[in-house]
Amino acid sequence: MPELEKIDERFNYDKCFEATCKYLKKIKNHYVEGSYESATSDKSRNEYKTNETNFKWMLALNWFNKWPSRFTVNFENGSHMTNIRNNKEYMENYEERLEKLLKQWLTWDEILEKLEFPFKKTKIKDPENLRTYYKYEWPSTNKDTISQVFDKRDKKHNNNKYKNTGELNVLKIKGWWIIIKAKSENMKTTESKEITKNKETPKDKWPFKYLNKSKDQKYNVYSYTIQSWWNYWWVLNQFQKNWWKIISTKVTNEKWEEYNKTKNFWKWTKVYIKEIIN
Repeated sequence: MPELEKIDERFNYDKCFEATCKYLKKIKNHYVEGSYESATSDKSRNEYKTNETNFKWMLALNWFNKWPSRFTVNFENGSHMTNIRNNKEYMENYEERLEKLLKQWLTWDEILEKLEFPFKKTKIKDPENLRTYYKYEWPSTNKDTISQVFDKRDKKHNNNKYKNTGELNVLKIKGWWIIIKAKSENMKTTESKEITKNKETPKDKWPFKYLNKSKDQKYNVYSYTIQSWWNYWWVLNQFQKNWWKIISTKVTNEKWEEYNKTKNFWKWTKVYIKEIIN
């Protein structure tokens, strides 16, 4: 970078930062202050009526991204301002969380871990007790991003038994995003050992009941009666264990027709698992 700075000062972080601040200050003081009342809509002004200074800086930031004098264009619904609002919320939340973590006398590694993977195990009434719930502690509206971050956490901690959490396993409950994972620890130890010992011979894979091989001899077929509300991925995740094949495994009805992967199941629905045989 020092070599590039000698050629082009746009590579100099300090100069760029200083120039940005000067430009934003000029936009706000010389342009936004004098015309924002007449140039903005009632909807915009009402949204920021409790913090006029914040409103002016938001308009300045919108100007910064657009041609001069167009600071109201796409201000209310444009993706640029939406991203700024979201990032501002994330930054404020980050600072608040960091301050709280610093007061807990944690190590830097522990603090970074909690900031990178903001998941906290939580309890939710679950009659089957076959699921583990985690609360996502950052503001977000992107369910897919949340599931990807959670999967990254699993991989980092060698706890990647359940791959591809998926949007369907990210729910909003009482204002919090909840990540729901089927868990294997409720599987009885004796049953687990028995299955491991006899994994070449198809047997019941608790709580799935082995039925038979498919007529084409390509699949082992299991049945399962859903005890509570589940979706397609819930069934698949519950079926998946360390030694069980998940690739090409299907969840079907009694006619062996695979369900759509967005399918939600009612309680007591009987489904069938077709596990491919190598």
